[in-house]
Amino acid sequence: MFIIKVVYILQNNIKYDYIIYMKTISITIPEALYKKVETARKKGHYTRSEFIREVLRSRVGVPTVQATAEEIASAELGKKEIERGEFVTLDELKAAVL
Repeated sequence: MFIIKVVYILQNNIKYDYIIYMKTISITIPEALYKKVETARKKGHYTRSEFIREVLRSRVGVPTVQATAEEIASAELGKKEIERGEFVTLDELKAAVL
């Protein structure tokens, strides 16, 4: 098991954080299914883990949240900024805020 702590600082400086407890699982699947998973996850812009988590959530009835068109556009903009080198590292951000 591993723990992920997620912290958001909103524009109005309200801090929102929560902890996610995660377990790792390993599965073996047929190559044909793997190819379908890869095609679907790339189309939806998911990492492999995110895609599998979403599929499992839907199968066991855990509600999921769909990204809005605005959120997807914002993520794409962020990817382009990263490609251009327009970002700060976590260490740089911590140094600037602390």
